[in-house]
Amino acid sequence: MSLSKKIAVLLVSLLFAWPMLSAAHASVVRSIPQDKAVLSAPPKAVQLWFSSKVEAGWSKVEVRNAHGDLIATGEAEPIKNDPKSMQVSLPSLSKGTYEVRLNVISYDGHRIKSRSSFTVQ
Repeated sequence: MSLSKKIAVLLVSLLFAWPMLSAAHASVVRSIPQDKAVLSAPPKAVQLWFSSKVEAGWSKVEVRNAHGDLIATGEAEPIKNDPKSMQVSLPSLSKGTYEVRLNVISYDGHRIKSRSSFTVQ
């Protein structure tokens, strides 16, 4: 097979493989509390759902107050044994704005970093 045919076969293979490769990365599809939510009562946990499986044991969720002080952190655990979810319990929160920082490893080994916020009134 000539070099140009080998390159053509490789390019066609990549063209068909690309959607599968890009679909493999997990992303946040839902969270409680939602990003920028304004709550009348503080949540008892941060809950997250992803587009594909995540490695909860290798993932971390931090909650920080408006001053950047760490309020909650810990090993995230799946919600009801759902490998596409995780949650972290929260202490009793006072009124204010909080930032949720994600450092999550998807099942395929890719790192997901994300930030969101919510406010307790």
